[in-house]
Amino acid sequence: MVKKIILTVCLIFSCYLPLIAVKSGWELNKVLVKNDGSKPVICCNKNNVFVAYVKKVIDNSEIFFISSTNNGFTWSEEKQITRMPGSSEDPKIVFVDNKIYIVWSDFNDGNAEIYFTYSKDKNGSEFEPPQRVTFNPSDSIQPFLSSTGFKLILFWSDDRNGDYEIFTKMYDPLVNKWEEVDTQITRFSGGSFYPYSIAVMDEIHLVWQKKDGEVWRVLYSKSGNGKVWDKPVDVSEGLESAYDPRMVYYTDGLKVIFQAQKGTELNLYINTYDDMSSHWLIPMAITKDINIERDPHVIGTGNGLYAMWFDYSEGQNDIFSSFSTNEGLLWSDKANVSDTPDNSRNLDTSYDSVNDNIYTVWEEGETGGIMFTSKDKSCPTPLIISSSHSSNDWSYDKDIVFKWTIGEDISGIKDYAYLIDDRPDTEPDLFLAEYPVDTAKFYNVKDGIWYFHLRARDNMNNTSSV
Repeated sequence: MVKKIILTVCLIFSCYLPLIAVKSGWELNKVLVKNDGSKPVICCNKNNVFVAYVKKVIDNSEIFFISSTNNGFTWSEEKQITRMPGSSEDPKIVFVDNKIYIVWSDFNDGNAEIYFTYSKDKNGSEFEPPQRVTFNPSDSIQPFLSSTGFKLILFWSDDRNGDYEIFTKMYDPLVNKWEEVDTQITRFSGGSFYPYSIAVMDEIHLVWQKKDGEVWRVLYSKSGNGKVWDKPVDVSEGLESAYDPRMVYYTDGLKVIFQAQKGTELNLYINTYDDMSSHWLIPMAITKDINIERDPHVIGTGNGLYAMWFDYSEGQNDIFSSFSTNEGLLWSDKANVSDTPDNSRNLDTSYDSVNDNIYTVWEEGETGGIMFTSKDKSCPTPLIISSSHSSNDWSYDKDIVFKWTIGEDISGIKDYAYLIDDRPDTEPDLFLAEYPVDTAKFYNVKDGIWYFHLRARDNMNNTSSV
């Protein structure tokens, strides 16, 4: 009796098209704007990414918008949002209920007032005319836009009462109307600036930077309705001066990141609100070097916490990231995200929880370019060939040889796991992965239909899909 062996190749791979590699585990930088761009901000809806920024038009600053529908692989043409006599500055952007909302501070009325617009569809193909939100003889600056349920909540700093204080008001998209009365949150001498807010379930959380004599503090408060706010708490207690807070809600509670001075060192710190004891813990340093880290951001992902900032440690300002897998107790060595010879600054981030990806934009160079990158979240497709057998063809040869090649991966290939069996959907166990290897041989294979399964893993622990 003549024995026949039929071989069916089953590939386990990702269909992602990789970009050129960089060492830090982030995708290749993309240039969104070549010149005259500044202060970029970003938000996302799954793989749809939206960026607003300031750009010079003749002698005036205007707000522009650009978008991507494929995780930042390709981008639309830029769209001009504002066309008013006064300068438009400091945009913020959010995606809520299939619309894109943008707010900014505008000098169209002689003093700075807050304006906003929203898209007519979920892609930002067209925007409504700008609407004025604040109506004060003083300057309304540093807007921040967040969402609570299906309503938007706006925060800003305003000096109508002498010192700059934090104010807020809500917007109802169902009736396209802002509240008529502003709610004042802070009442301090010295001034309160740079509000940052997130909503978690039924509570609105707010952090900001407050001037206290010759030093700065980072304060926190929360509200259930946006009208009545708890007594502010100093989350930077024990540090000499603290600035520029950001916030995220992660598995063990609220976390606030900020820049702070202790002694002669100026580093990044993080503090956590302990739900069990209902109080803030002691601030812990993320960075511990002589560099001045600025513009900190914190992102909670499916695999851990990321901190991002820019500093001058490599001879020019660069964007850096650090990673923690234990709730922020220990942090990895920093990775250079921008990695360019030009100065990189003024970053913003957005997290896609569906695809577990971090999108980042920043301002680049002296002429004001806008750059974009995202985390390395995939592994390229292995190309498998067999010198001994053809797929789906009967063969008399009982010895089977496979070879494979793989495209360039951003962080580099760590190892491969493979096996051969009679099942079409087996996942190779990564515990048995090997590297370096590009060949698999099997001898004296019995009669039957066999499937070869191959899985790759890179140095960011991304695996090819099944």
